[in-house]
Amino acid sequence: MCGGVVLAFVAIGFLIFFIHHVASSLQASNVIAAAAAETLGAIDRLFPETLKAEEISPEGEAHLIALEKRPQTIIPAPASEVTRAAMFTVSPHRS
Repeated sequence: MCGGVVLAFVAIGFLIFFIHHVASSLQASNVIAAAAAETLGAIDRLFPETLKAEEISPEGEAHLIALEKRPQTIIPAPASEVTRAAMFTVSPHRS
């Protein structure tokens, strides 16, 4: 009987630890940090060398200059629902 009670407390402790671990791993900051680390690792793996300015070919430089000279267009986006909701939220402060 005493061993069963001890095992029950150990199981409850593991359950609490598991719930805490899942809750902390699902936080946005942890998810973003893991995605950033994975992305940076993939970039380092796929592109191990950095390109120096003197290594750019004349054709590549001409292409970059042509891209910089292209006309740029601003595409307006409608306000998101979050922004729209924030604009019409009544302030809780009273005068």
